[in-house]
Amino acid sequence: EQITLERRSSVVIPVPEGTAIQVRADGEVGAAMRAESNSALGIMTGLQTAATSWALPGASLEEELVGITVINPGPSPATGTYRFVGAGGNSPTSSFTVAAGGSTYFEVRASGSRGMIVESDEPVVVSWSTVGEEQDLVLDGGVPR
Repeated sequence: EQITLERRSSVVIPVPEGTAIQVRADGEVGAAMRAESNSALGIMTGLQTAATSWALPGASLEEELVGITVINPGPSPATGTYRFVGAGGNSPTSSFTVAAGGSTYFEVRASGSRGMIVESDEPVVVSWSTVGEEQDLVLDGGVPR
């Protein structure tokens, strides 16, 4: 979908749950993702670059499901791995594949870690989210490494 914005204006684009979007512009723009549940609200700024290695500090609420979104903005499929790291040691590595120009979402259960490392053979964009025991919603982008 193509949208034209006037200077200093904004637009809200509703997207289905589990959807990732890519914003491209011919001028300077700011983008953010807003997610809501029945009792919580989370907002995350857009990520500005694709990379082959990402750190996801904090993606590890004890025993909670952590949702990982991987976007592949490139023209080739991306194959990657992810693992938890931290106080409990490194977890076994698991893998994923993302189609060219596509995205994937998967959930993993955190256990005694301090975050995650995500690596890919093609540049991708990575973020994480979780809903905690008190229905608190956390969204955060990864840090390119």
